[in-house]
Amino acid sequence: MFPDQRRNQIIKLLEIQKFATVEEMSKAIFVSEPTLRRDFAQLEKEGLIHRTRGGASFIFPTHVEFPFDARVKHNSDKKKYISDIAETFLHDRLNIFLDSSSTGLYLSRKFKNFTGLTVLTNGIKAANLLSDESDASINCVCGQVFPKRSSASGQDTCDYISRYYADIAFISCRGLSAEQGATDCTREEAAVKQCYQKHARKTILLVDSSKFDEVYFNQILPMEKIDVIITDKPLPEAINDMAKAADVQVLF
Repeated sequence: MFPDQRRNQIIKLLEIQKFATVEEMSKAIFVSEPTLRRDFAQLEKEGLIHRTRGGASFIFPTHVEFPFDARVKHNSDKKKYISDIAETFLHDRLNIFLDSSSTGLYLSRKFKNFTGLTVLTNGIKAANLLSDESDASINCVCGQVFPKRSSASGQDTCDYISRYYADIAFISCRGLSAEQGATDCTREEAAVKQCYQKHARKTILLVDSSKFDEVYFNQILPMEKIDVIITDKPLPEAINDMAKAADVQVLF
C-alpha cells in the first residue's frame, strides 16, 4: 500500500472513530506500529490529526482557515462523487470559470476528457494540474497569492475576471444554509466567486454534505443566484425548500 493510500485510510477511520490508539489502527489497516507512528507524525504536520500519547484524534475543520492540502484530503470520497456528477455538465469547447476550492481541484482532473476547453481559474494547483494533464487553454488570474489557500484573490483578481464571460462557473463554499445561502470564511475568496457568478451563464455550486447548515462570516451568493447545486446526499429540508423556491436544480 502506498503512503498516501495508507494515510487516507487513517483519516477515514479517525473521522468515524474520532480517536484511535496506535495498536487499534495497526490492527485495523494491517500496518506495523512504527510505520503508523511515522504516518501520524506526517498527518499532524499537515494539520489533519492531533497526536496524543499512544494514539491520535482527527481535527475537524473549523471556521478558522484550513490548509489547502488538508482540505483536499478531507471528505475526499464525497468530493470525487460530486466531481463525477459535475462532469455531466462538461462538453467540448466550453468556456469555464473554476474557483480555487479543493472540490474544484477534483473536478479539474476531468477536463482532460474534453477538447477545446478554455478555463479561467484563481486556483494555483488547479492551473498546474491542467497544464500537465489536459490540452485546455488556461487563464491564470492576477492578484494576491495566499499560500495557505493555494489561490489568488483580491481586487486585481476581480478586475481581471470582469473582462471575460464563461458558459459555466464552478464554485464551492465553506457553508450552505437556508437563510444565508453559500458562505465563506474569507472576504477575498467570496468576492472572487461573486465575480465568477456575475460573468457566467450558469453557476454550479459544488458542496459536500459536511457543509450543510454551516454559516461563515462572508456571504458568497444567496440561493436565488445559484443555478445548480451538486452534493453527495439530499439537502436538509429547510435548505431544500429554499432551493425549490429559487428554482435551483439539485443533484446528488
